[in-house]
Amino acid sequence: MNTKSLPIDYPSFLKLKRARKPIIIPGTIFYFSLTPGIFMWGKVMRVLIREELLVYLYKYETEDTDSIPELKYEDLVIPPLYLYSSFWTGGDFVTKAYLPLSKEEEDRIHCMAYPSYRGEEIDSQGYFMDINKMRVPGFEDEYNKVIIDKKFIEQSKYIGRSALINTLGIVEEIMESLAEIKSGKTFLIEPDSFIDNSTLTFPKQTKEIKTKEPTQIQIKIKIKDLNNPNMDMLTLEELFEDIITKKPFTGNYDELNQDPLIVILETTNTKKAIEIIKEIMDKASFINPTINKKEKLFKDYTVEVIED
Repeated sequence: MNTKSLPIDYPSFLKLKRARKPIIIPGTIFYFSLTPGIFMWGKVMRVLIREELLVYLYKYETEDTDSIPELKYEDLVIPPLYLYSSFWTGGDFVTKAYLPLSKEEEDRIHCMAYPSYRGEEIDSQGYFMDINKMRVPGFEDEYNKVIIDKKFIEQSKYIGRSALINTLGIVEEIMESLAEIKSGKTFLIEPDSFIDNSTLTFPKQTKEIKTKEPTQIQIKIKIKDLNNPNMDMLTLEELFEDIITKKPFTGNYDELNQDPLIVILETTNTKKAIEIIKEIMDKASFINPTINKKEKLFKDYTVEVIED
C-alpha cells in the first residue's frame, strides 16, 4: 500500500499492552482499539505453518473489556485474514481469554482468494492465468489446498485473501466496513449478548511489559532498469506488499518516484531486511511474450540504508 495516499491523521491500531511471549492457540479471544475508549474484538481460528494465524475480527464495539461479546460468524467486520503474533508483541492485540472452538468452527473451511485474482476465468483444476501469464490458483483454503468447487466459492459468506495484509491495509478495510455499516451515523455497534465467563479460561495476570519502541530504519530501493516496462503498477505493488508482510518490516512502504522507480521500506533489522529484498527481487520473473521464455523482472536495482 502506498502510504502517501493516506492522510496524516489516518487511524491505526492503538498501542495497548505488549506481550513478550503470547500464548496463541485456536480459540484465543483478543481485543484491539482504533479509537480511544472504544474496543473491538477478534478470535484466533487456526494456527498454521510458518507461524501464520487465521483470525476473525468482529464488528462489535464496546466501551470496556470487562465482558466479552458473543462472537458470531455472521458478524465479522472484514473477511477472515492471516497475520502473525507480532500484533500481540507489538501491543496492537491483547488476549482476554480462551474459548475452545466448537465442532462447527473446527470443521469450517475458509475460502481465500489469490491476491491478484480479479475475476478471471478459473479452469477445472482451480487455476487462472494472471497478468504475468503465470498459472496460479484462484482460491485456496487455509491449508493451501486449491478449491475447485465453484458452487462452494459462490456460496461462501466471506472471501478472504490467501496472503498476509499489512497493518494499514487491515485498518483501512475495517474503517471502510464500519463506515458502510453506520452509514454516516455515530453510534456504537453493540453486541446482542455476552459470553458466560464460566465457559472461559483466562490468562494469568502478568505485569505490563514496558519495552522500547524498536528503531525504524528506512531502506531505499532504486530500480534502474525494469526488464518489463509494460508491467502493471498493481503487480509491482503486490510484490512490495509481499516483502513488507515479512519480518522485520513494519508493514509500510512508499513510492517516491516513477522513473526511475524508487521505493522506501521501513524495517527494524537492516541486514535481514536487505537479504529478504534481494531474495524476492532476484527471483521475480515474467514471461517474455516475444520469445515465450521466463526472464528476470529486475535487470538492475540498488538497495541502500537511508542514514539519519
